Amino acid sequence: MKKLIYMVITLFLVFSGTSYVMASCTNEEIKELKSLAKDIKITYKHRGKVIIDDVADYSQFDVTVKNLNEDFYVIIAGGLERLESDNGSAQIILSNGNWDFEVNSKRCEVKIDEIKVFLPRFNVYSLDPLCDGIDGDDFALCGKYYEYSVNYESFKERVTNYRNMHSISNDGYDVDDKNVFEKFLDAFISFANKYKWYIAGGLGLLVIALILLIMGLRKRKLGVLE
Repeated sequence: MKKLIYMVITLFLVFSGTSYVMASCTNEEIKELKSLAKDIKITYKHRGKVIIDDVADYSQFDVTVKNLNEDFYVIIAGGLERLESDNGSAQIILSNGNWDFEVNSKRCEVKIDEIKVFLPRFNVYSLDPLCDGIDGDDFALCGKYYEYSVNYESFKERVTNYRNMHSISNDGYDVDDKNVFEKFLDAFISFANKYKWYIAGGLGLLVIALILLIMGLRKRKLGVLE
């Protein structure tokens, strides 16, 4: 019974002590800490090509927490990592996606602020020769970051159409694997679509001329028979 009483008293003291620490900051102090936390900024830089187990990986970013003074530490949501100030900043490597950074006070041991960061998905197609000479800001499929999944055939078709529409040179590589006949057929169809009204008019005149010629020959033949 005495042991049980001691255990209850001990637990009470422990939790009482914790409550005291959690409430050790006044409202004014917490307000001040929230104001200081607004200076904390998070920046990121893509690491480029990283080889992991002989496989190229483009998902990694160098993430920096700036203006992190000694009053704070940062927990990445889920308890993945605790970051503390090292000369006013902290660094970590993260992959693309959504991340929550919880700013906590060392003085009060409470969460002061939360910063949400989105690390974009690197677009490996931007490295393809087909994107040479294309402004990624104007054509998203050749931009550095692209959030949607596109198979290569669709990418190739869309980029090729874009290059043709904007008359971007394809020097140095062949963007079309079609044979000579298919290329000629495509060129002919393109020409026919562009000048279809002139072609229709020309064919109409040709048909009329043939009809008149046939009628003239028939009259001539009838005249001979008479």
